[in-house]
Amino acid sequence: GGPGPGGPEMGGPEPGGLEPPRIRMSVTAWIGKNSGLVRQIRLDLTPWIKNFMRPSPALDASQLMVTETHKNLRLDRRSNARTPRAIGPPRDSVPVLQFNLPEPTMERALAVKKHLSMLIPDRHPLTPASLIDLSEFFNASLQQAWHPGNQDNNLSALPAGLLNFGGTLFDIRGVVQLSGRSLAAAGKRFPEKIVGIKIGKKTPRLYFVHATGWRVANGTRIGWFIVHFASGQTREIPIDYGEDVRDWNLGNDPSKTVHRSVEAWNSSSSGRANRLFKSQWDNPSAEDEITSLDYVSAMTDCAPFLLAITVE
Repeated sequence: GGPGPGGPEMGGPEPGGLEPPRIRMSVTAWIGKNSGLVRQIRLDLTPWIKNFMRPSPALDASQLMVTETHKNLRLDRRSNARTPRAIGPPRDSVPVLQFNLPEPTMERALAVKKHLSMLIPDRHPLTPASLIDLSEFFNASLQQAWHPGNQDNNLSALPAGLLNFGGTLFDIRGVVQLSGRSLAAAGKRFPEKIVGIKIGKKTPRLYFVHATGWRVANGTRIGWFIVHFASGQTREIPIDYGEDVRDWNLGNDPSKTVHRSVEAWNSSSSGRANRLFKSQWDNPSAEDEITSLDYVSAMTDCAPFLLAITVE
């Protein structure tokens, strides 16, 4: 099955106003082909995320999902069968036809941010200021899969911390993922843009460690950085497929050619070949302080992601 059309449906209270508003929401369920048992249930609470996520500088969540996975099945001991038999509900249980969400609280919302923060290492106190701190923008961890597919579809082979890629030091601890059509179609909700990445420095060049999920035709613009200067001027740094990045899964795109970048890192330890790219942007206004950067997806089939920025 799959989620129904549209967003949340909220009915008004019953006559007399004695009952709270009823909420209808879509649930996606996966059923065993042979057993007929429910193997996994996923509930998407993202349409209500604004109710949970009241404005806070410490809180920036774009998705709220509840997933229940059934891993343990009781076997029929009499026949020693390897196929599971249906298990009835406990005697003291009753079917639930609907439920009401609890009153949203900041404590519940912060729990989402706290869970992610537990998966992302703290920034080392001796990290140079030229290695831009992306802590408040990380929305995925290196240790867990954040794209559709197997749980080993991650960057756990990449050591977290201060890493030297091609003579440039980077602060690698998490992922800043942007949305794209394929990622959104798979049910993963990430922002189309990240704004206000603080730089606050004059510099002749910037370095990026980044990549993308999915592939498009070479030369397709899949995103860009917007550079904001203290003078008020802005400049755009393009991110073009095949020029700056390619699909991070080599199995999806075996080409290694990039014209404006170099391969910064690769690994096949998890059974799949992953890679990241290092890009350099030469600043034509080196005497004008860069105040901040915006990171924007062009919403093609690609979903760009960023791991680190270093200022020379």
